Amino acid sequence: MSNLPISATRPFYQEIHFGRTHLQKVKLPAKHKGLPALAGGSPAFPGTVCNDRRCAPSDPTGFTLIEVLTAMGMFCFAVLGLLYALNVTLEASRDVDRQKVVRGELENRLARLSLPPLKEFSATIGEDGVQYIEEIRRETVKTEDLNLHPGYWRVRVLAAWKVGTEPQQWDVSHLIWSP
Repeated sequence: MSNLPISATRPFYQEIHFGRTHLQKVKLPAKHKGLPALAGGSPAFPGTVCNDRRCAPSDPTGFTLIEVLTAMGMFCFAVLGLLYALNVTLEASRDVDRQKVVRGELENRLARLSLPPLKEFSATIGEDGVQYIEEIRRETVKTEDLNLHPGYWRVRVLAAWKVGTEPQQWDVSHLIWSP
């Protein structure tokens, strides 16, 4: 094989491609043109088929369109699954954060309402999508021996909010003795 200039005439010279890399132009004998390469291939490269236009490998390398589309579909499906899992995780994180804020607010309101002087009181306050109901009322406590003890106050704070369409409600309270 000899290297010939690219400007040589087409019928006598064939372009040799291996995969996608252009290697060189070589002169092929007329007896190999258009014939499949049997047991050893063309004189240029073993395992190639030559015709009037070019020599190509007999078993092409690369991916077909169906293989590429299938791989892209699988990749898209995996990405959608990961996005769904991320969304569920973020929603759960938001719910935990909301519960933490509500729990802290309930404790703060209960502590604030427990300070003297105590008087009967009831109020509803809406804040950040949560309804807080605060109340202080007198309560008489009955002991095991059925004696009544006046002078107790029930301090109660209730929080109500919605997660999606599901209502949530928490209630904290305690008794304070103050004659």
